Amino acid sequence: MPQALYTTPPDDTQEFYDRALKSMRDRHYERSTRKVSGLDTCAYRGDRCNCLVGEQIPDTLYSPDMEGKTIDSLFDEFAVIRMHFTNVAGEVCWDVQRAHDTYTSKEPLRFEFEMREIARIRNLRYTPPGETIHV
Repeated sequence: MPQALYTTPPDDTQEFYDRALKSMRDRHYERSTRKVSGLDTCAYRGDRCNCLVGEQIPDTLYSPDMEGKTIDSLFDEFAVIRMHFTNVAGEVCWDVQRAHDTYTSKEPLRFEFEMREIARIRNLRYTPPGETIHV
């Protein structure tokens, strides 16, 4: 199981968003999944990579009990995780999780469109592909 990419909490919603966008591009839009009863299911800690929220949860805070929960449930049931993301708008976490869980490596343009829309709606800065994201 891959380790968390980030060990410190994001400073703000923009940094959370930038980390997620950069990570998805760096791994060529691969979705985080793990086998459960023979089926690929979305996972905070996947078999090959972590989800865009999960990779920002330090290994010291992660628990397998988090798997299968929406971001809202995660925040409700794990106070330590809500505290870790205290500087991040919860709706952006949900938006990014939904974009990650829905669009795979077969649809990178759709993922980019969704991330651009999240930025527009949530008043964040979207960095187009080919430009450097500083995180």
